[in-house]
Amino acid sequence: MRLPPTFKFFRRILGSRQCTRPSPDATVSCLVTGRSASRCAQEAARAPIKSREAWTAFHSYTLQPSRTMNALWLYRVFTFVLACILSIVVVALCAGTSSNLDEILPLIRRDQDNFPYAHLGIAVGVMTLVSYSVMMGLDLLFERVFTSFMVVEMVWTSILWVLWIAVGGTTFSEGNTLFEGKPCSMFDVVLPKAKDVCDDIQPIGSVAFVTFALLFVYTGVLLFVAFTSSNSTPPWTTSVKNRSK
Repeated sequence: MRLPPTFKFFRRILGSRQCTRPSPDATVSCLVTGRSASRCAQEAARAPIKSREAWTAFHSYTLQPSRTMNALWLYRVFTFVLACILSIVVVALCAGTSSNLDEILPLIRRDQDNFPYAHLGIAVGVMTLVSYSVMMGLDLLFERVFTSFMVVEMVWTSILWVLWIAVGGTTFSEGNTLFEGKPCSMFDVVLPKAKDVCDDIQPIGSVAFVTFALLFVYTGVLLFVAFTSSNSTPPWTTSVKNRSK
C-alpha cells in the first residue's frame, strides 16, 4: 500500500529519533558491550525525550498547515454561501419589481426597455447562485477539479463583482429616473404597485453593493494567498482546499 506523504514523514521521523524505550534485552546487550550501567540507564532515560521531540516535529509539520488550509477553505465556503443567500434575496425582489413594472409603466407612459434593472438583477443573481452552488458541489465530490483552481475562481469572481456593481448602479440610477426623486409615500394611494417598486429600489441596490464588496474582498484574499504562497506547486492551478497539502 502506498502511504501518504504525511505518514512517510512520520515514519521517517520516528525511525531516526529512536522513539521506543529500550527493551530489557537491549539493556543487557548494552551492558555486555562494556559500557557502564549508568551510561545504559542514561540512554534509556533519554528515549522518552526523543519521542516528545519527534511528536513535536510531526505536529508542526502536519497540524499547523491544516489549520491554515481549513481557515481559508471555511472562509471560501462562508463567502459562497452568503453570496448565494444575497442572490436569492435580489432575485426575489427583482422578480416582484419586474411584475409590477409590467403593469405600471404603461400607465405612466414609460417605455419598459428603458428600465431593465430588474431583469439584470435576476440574471446576475441566478448566475451567482448556480455557479457557486456547482463549484461548491464539485469541490466536495472531487479532490481536484478545474472549477476549484484559484485562477478560475479569481477570474469568475471578478466577473461577478463587476456585474453586481452594474446591478446596484443601474438600480439606483433608473429608480431615480423613474420616480424623479419623489418620496415613495406619494404613490401609496394613487398607484400602490408603484410604491412597492419604489420601496424595493433601496434594498435591491444595497444588497447588490454588499454582494460586490463580499466578492471583491474574496478576490483580494485569493490574490494575496497566491502571491505569498511558498509551495513548490503553482498556486494558480491549486484549489483553496488543497493548497497546503
